[in-house]
Amino acid sequence: MNLTELKSRMVSGSFWAIAGELAAGGARALSYVVYAKLLSPTDFGLIGFALLIVNLFPMVLDNSLGLALMRSAEQDDRVQSTTFYLNVALALVGIALLCLVSPWAGQFLHDSRIAVVLPVLSIQLLLNSLCSVHMASARRKFEYRRLAPVRLIASLCSLALGLPLAFMGAGFWALVAASIGGPLGQMIAAHVLLRWWPKSRFDWQIAKAISSFASWVAIDMGVTWMVMSGGGFFLAFYLGTHDLGMFRLSDQIDTYCLGTVFTPLIPVLYGSFCEVSAQPGASWRIFERSTAVLTPISLAVAGIVIIASSPVEAMIGVRWHGVSGVIMLNAVADGISYGTLAVPSLLRAHGLAKVVALLRVGTVIGQVAVYMAVAPRGLTAFLYGKLALEIAIYIVSFLILRKTFARPVLGIMRRQFWQAALVALCSAAGVVVARHTAAFGAAAALAAGVLAFCVPVGAFLFATQRHAVASAVHRWVTAR
Repeated sequence: MNLTELKSRMVSGSFWAIAGELAAGGARALSYVVYAKLLSPTDFGLIGFALLIVNLFPMVLDNSLGLALMRSAEQDDRVQSTTFYLNVALALVGIALLCLVSPWAGQFLHDSRIAVVLPVLSIQLLLNSLCSVHMASARRKFEYRRLAPVRLIASLCSLALGLPLAFMGAGFWALVAASIGGPLGQMIAAHVLLRWWPKSRFDWQIAKAISSFASWVAIDMGVTWMVMSGGGFFLAFYLGTHDLGMFRLSDQIDTYCLGTVFTPLIPVLYGSFCEVSAQPGASWRIFERSTAVLTPISLAVAGIVIIASSPVEAMIGVRWHGVSGVIMLNAVADGISYGTLAVPSLLRAHGLAKVVALLRVGTVIGQVAVYMAVAPRGLTAFLYGKLALEIAIYIVSFLILRKTFARPVLGIMRRQFWQAALVALCSAAGVVVARHTAAFGAAAALAAGVLAFCVPVGAFLFATQRHAVASAVHRWVTAR
């Protein structure tokens, strides 16, 4: 595949990946506001703690084997079927482990309900394993248009199972049902729409080759899970389920607003880097161009989340008093983290999963040191500690790129700094406008604040990115 064709497929894949996730993630983001209105921070904290543990297995199993499959030069039934059976077997092992550790998890949180919730939530591991090869194979072929309805059906199934239970007063069981409904819908939709069935083939040589690369990715993903979840364990241990629930809601809002736009791009970027992995210069050009487009957009989305924080708190009620400050600080930290979105994919595509894993290990060590110092001091101190860590990770990531690829990175960092400064200024203006219009209702305050933010930021994006956007639209139309 030549570079021009790859760019067209990247643009087309990015469009459909984001479109599918916007349809699915947007509905989920709104549903969490409804859940917050009906449930308590303690309910969110309880299920949030359980999911901290459960999410380890999909990250390690599905991602490591899926990325190994995407990187494989062979994509025949032997490779896919072997990967499928490996995934299912490891998922069953994961379910058994979760059932075994559930009593200890209850003791850690001082809540015996976890011992029941964890085994129920573990069902999603098997559901994910039954469709992970379908999803990875479609991403490898840039078939994101076919994946979009799969993601939408998964989101709708989650809402269909969770929201009715929440309105009926089922409490935290509504969140349990929603967590299982998404993987169930995704599994069914993937088998129906992607139309692949495993053959009765298991090749030990292929399994060995896949496992060789997947092992380092598994370490990377396991440590990534620690990076993403470690803070939650410190909050649960030092501050309890109420503060964990406050953080969990803010994290869900940030994840669905920022992640809905950018998480779907990770496999697109990874697949693109894999295509040109033999050409470091081409990989670096893709990295520079994608970063130049994605960074200002990620900062703009983070700014909108910051402005929305106070209106959201007004909408969900007094039980969530103070959550707006949590959402603000979390959005700033997450906005910085998305500035390095493409870095792990670039390194992994060049066979440097070990470097990514070591970076994650360093991050975990930093988290343990910082969170042990700040978590006992309260939720606000914890969030400032998280922000400091994200800044440090950002700097180290670009230093690794400079050393690995021998390319200048200071220009990229300088450009991102000025973009962040502009977004911060516009966000402050939007927050002021939202607070002065709060008397007209939360919805009016949100609309006024977002408008005050979007006008100058939109003008900036148009002035600096209009050629890149026009080129992307042209490639997408051509690809169609």
